[in-house]
Order: sequence, then structure tokens, then C-alpha cells
Amino acid sequence: MAPCAQAVTYLTQEQALALAFENPSEAKKHSILFDETHRKIIEQKLGEKLDQHGILAYTGRLKSGGRGTLLFDAVIGKHELIDYMVVLDADAKVCFIEMLAYRESQGGEIRRKNWREQFAGKSDKAPPEHEKNVVNISGATLSCRHVTEGVRKLLIIASVYEDELGLKKER
Repeated sequence: MAPCAQAVTYLTQEQALALAFENPSEAKKHSILFDETHRKIIEQKLGEKLDQHGILAYTGRLKSGGRGTLLFDAVIGKHELIDYMVVLDADAKVCFIEMLAYRESQGGEIRRKNWREQFAGKSDKAPPEHEKNVVNISGATLSCRHVTEGVRKLLIIASVYEDELGLKKER
């Protein structure tokens, strides 16, 4: 018997924008398509091939204060996609992450606040690492691992496109 997947949408993109930005309608949309030069830099930093062509991001004034960037992405859980977002402050450090949609029959615990809070303050220079500085959740190992890797990937992409996204360079 095949497992029954339960798709749950927690937030739409519009709701995600409202969660992150003071005035979501004023957030600037960035549809970034990776050119060959940037792709090579990202892949070098990742240590693996990048299997996507671009990323959707928004920049604007964050509800938490200051300017920041919201990046949308999706990763595979065990079998199904997990849609999530990462909100960065102007210094390209994670303010918070949030799950937008979860389609697996197990592992939805990654949406718990205490698990997501582990990503706060992480950056390209101090990235999240599964089972090192991001704890695993029993029964959600693949979801934990893949979201952690996805956040790390987005931090690298943000560092490569920091000028386009209005992020400060770390010195």
C-alpha cells in the first residue's frame, strides 16, 4: 500500500511577503536567472552542481526593521517538494525561515518554531549545517537535511548576487 501524502499549504507567496515586509506592495521583485559566470561561482561555493536556473527574491523594508531580502525556494523532502522562504537582513544573515507548503506524509515537524529558529543569524560565512549547528528531528531526517542544505544554498546565492539584492558585503 502506498503511503498517503498530505499536502498542506501554510502560506501563499502573498502571505509570505506580508509576513516579511512592512509594506509588501512596495517590495521589489527580483527574478534572477543565473548566468554562466555566477553559476560557476555558486557551484564552486556549494561544492556541487546547481540544478536550477534561477531564484525569485524580493527586497524591501522588513517588519523587523531595516531593509532585507526574501528568497523563495523548494527542496525535495523524502519524495515530495517542500516550499519554503528565507528572510535575510541587510547583512545577509538569516532573520527567519518559514515553510510555505509541505507535501510529505511525515516530517511536518520542521515547521515547528523551535526548529526553524536555529537558522536565525546564519550567513554565508557561518552557514547552517545539518546535525552540527542544526539539530535533526527523528522521523524528518531527509526534510531537515534538505531544508538545511537549501538554506545554505540560498545564502550562497544571496552572497553572489548581493549587489543586485542590496545586501552589504561582509568585510
